[in-house]
Amino acid sequence: MRNGPVLFVFGLLAMVISWGCIVMGSVKQIGTLASHADLMTGALYPVNRPGTAHQGAEVYRELGCNQCHTRFAVQDELSFGAELTKLGDATNSVELAVAALLKVNPEWNEAKAKDKLNDLPLTMVERTIPYFADRAVKLLEAADAKAQMTVYNLGADIERGWGARQTVARDMIYDSTVLAGTQRIGPDLANIGTRAPADHVGAWEFTPTVTNIVGTTTNLTNLPEDQRLNWHLVHLYDPKAHVSNSIMPSYRFLFRAISREQAGTVSGALKFPSGKGPKTEIIVPTRKALALAAWLMDQRADTSLPEGPIPLLAPAPEKTAEQKAAKDEDKAEGKS
Repeated sequence: MRNGPVLFVFGLLAMVISWGCIVMGSVKQIGTLASHADLMTGALYPVNRPGTAHQGAEVYRELGCNQCHTRFAVQDELSFGAELTKLGDATNSVELAVAALLKVNPEWNEAKAKDKLNDLPLTMVERTIPYFADRAVKLLEAADAKAQMTVYNLGADIERGWGARQTVARDMIYDSTVLAGTQRIGPDLANIGTRAPADHVGAWEFTPTVTNIVGTTTNLTNLPEDQRLNWHLVHLYDPKAHVSNSIMPSYRFLFRAISREQAGTVSGALKFPSGKGPKTEIIVPTRKALALAAWLMDQRADTSLPEGPIPLLAPAPEKTAEQKAAKDEDKAEGKS
């Protein structure tokens, strides 16, 4: 075929161009990412993990935990709103604000607008595009009032409290192996280091049973670091100790069992919830268990980035009756 060499050259050229654009383009884009410096504090994010947590990443990979967990929080498209926070100082500030509100919300009447001004801050528009939110803010500012745009950071992960923003490529630039995961048999771990144990399972049912650690309280938001570490270690040893209907496998081979008679002055033993744990032995974590727990506590992406901002959030909207019923059904049927 006389045109064979020409076709071969064009075919090869097409492959090279495609490879260069798709593969090398991505490598160049992601490979040049560096830590971001906060404009206010100068602090860098992300930074390389400390030694123990770095070793824990290898334990996570070795155990295949990424087969049941993901490490990326997702969010829907942002939605915007506008909020009136303060009236102006002019003597006719109320009249000016009312006039502006009627332009923002033409369906209101003057009496309703005045009534709304008695309860500030006032949400003027919500869940709209940036143009309408910005227009509302400018109208109120022109009326000598103070207003601000708000952002509805939407999505199931955000509403569950699994993160303040979506996970982006920069969050993982120091990971030698990015184990993002593909399915959520268990909860997402991208921000598990920022969540109190009661929130670890998110939408799934959770029954806190830590009365021998923090008294009778079930509010674990401010649990000290050593007690959070103990929570993770106990969960690795016996997942059902804290999450009664957990389907997570036990990793007891990461721990050593020592009889109480031979325990002596052994330190670092696990503190189990009342009625849980071995009766005649104490359980001590190995280095691998401590490394894995340290890695879990280091999972946090709570810093605002240019490509993943954490904006001023608007209040979460009230759930409808259908949404509440669906959540109750998830709790009844879900597994942790």
